[in-house]
Amino acid sequence: MKVSIITLIILVLFFGGAIYGNIYINNSADQLTYEIEKLDESIDELNWDEAKIHMEGIMDNWQKIKKIWLTILEHEEVNNIDLLLGRLKRYVEIEESNDATSEIAALKLLIQHTTEKGSFKLVNIL
Repeated sequence: MKVSIITLIILVLFFGGAIYGNIYINNSADQLTYEIEKLDESIDELNWDEAKIHMEGIMDNWQKIKKIWLTILEHEEVNNIDLLLGRLKRYVEIEESNDATSEIAALKLLIQHTTEKGSFKLVNIL
């Protein structure tokens, strides 16, 4: 009986942690995507001062999000987001709108892919 209760507690903790991690990843990805869309709007309007402010906010927020994502998701996915953000930051600094918008599109797609890949679904478990 004791073994059954302990096993049940462990399973509840595992699934509860997995669900909480999935919710956190989805919420933080939505927040990051929203900020990236604001950056995209600023770049479309060629408002580079505002774009640089948005870019700094994205980088600060990403550093906080990244710490938790690294414990939950594959490091390769997080590293790819880091690389795209690094290039995007440079394009914003030099005010290169075409390359910046390309990186934004790739970044949004990668964030979406990463959240889907890390989600708690039967397809991802098997």
